[in-house]
Amino acid sequence: MEKAIRESESGIADLVKDLRSAMDRQIRTIQAALAVNGTDRMRPSSARPAEARQALTAIARLKELLEASDADACEAYRNLAVLLRGMVDASRLEKLGAAVESFDFDAALSRLGEVAKEFGEKEPE
Repeated sequence: MEKAIRESESGIADLVKDLRSAMDRQIRTIQAALAVNGTDRMRPSSARPAEARQALTAIARLKELLEASDADACEAYRNLAVLLRGMVDASRLEKLGAAVESFDFDAALSRLGEVAKEFGEKEPE
């Protein structure tokens, strides 16, 4: 892919699509390997206060970006997913990520509300 980009070859979009697909499979495999039994997941009350504050700040930031239909929401989601890994259901995070990545900001806002509730908040402020 690097060579194709450097040499301005055609078909780069297909190469990017293939890479993304491979990376998505790897991420799901890694997440599955790191998944914690649902009943043993960390809850906000067991998270360190600094981690909980970071997560709440990240939730609020993502909500703000989604409401503004800002493409920076993709990066904000990735940051939030790292913070919430092991604290909320992985499938909820994946659904949120899918909505954000497809720029379906209304659906993403709804999914973010679900994630926030599971994390221990009624709605992100």
